[in-house]
Amino acid sequence: MIVAIFTFALLASPAPTATASPAAVTIQGVVLGETAMAMVAARGEPLGVSDNQGGKDYLYPASADNGLVFARVVNGNVVGVGVEPPPWSARALDDSAPIPNALGVALGDTMAAVAKLPKEEFVSASQGADGNVSAIYRGMDGLNYTFRADKSGKIVWILAQLPPAAVSALAASPDPTLHGGTSIADA
Repeated sequence: MIVAIFTFALLASPAPTATASPAAVTIQGVVLGETAMAMVAARGEPLGVSDNQGGKDYLYPASADNGLVFARVVNGNVVGVGVEPPPWSARALDDSAPIPNALGVALGDTMAAVAKLPKEEFVSASQGADGNVSAIYRGMDGLNYTFRADKSGKIVWILAQLPPAAVSALAASPDPTLHGGTSIADA
């Protein structure tokens, strides 16, 4: 079923509600709270893996091929899912595909759309040395949402993440063994 977490075919099951466990949310086929090993077994090997904020980001194409999905992994567990526009354009090649969005704020919107979110759900905001601005909001589904805008004020990154208490409650798991492609046997 399509839900409003990310309307561009980020599939969520079960549908998030104010009482849903954040760990039960599935976004783009990635289950928040599952192990990275389970994610790789279900989705296949990522396009790439990069180190990020004490964890790793596993890169996958979005299901509608209108963005890139980063599954944030900490201690071997998926704790967040981020989306950004594909590198080939700010919009999908197929303009009929929905644009990624969360809490009603879409990639490509301005920070003015973020400013319209309920003030009581605001967590924090920061500005980087590069001029990018990030704002974090708490969703009714128990997840924290980060919206990052570039210097022009356009939203270029959306991240849905388990709250810190839920991340701390997850038991550490080993990272999956990925094929490095450095030899025929490892391809």
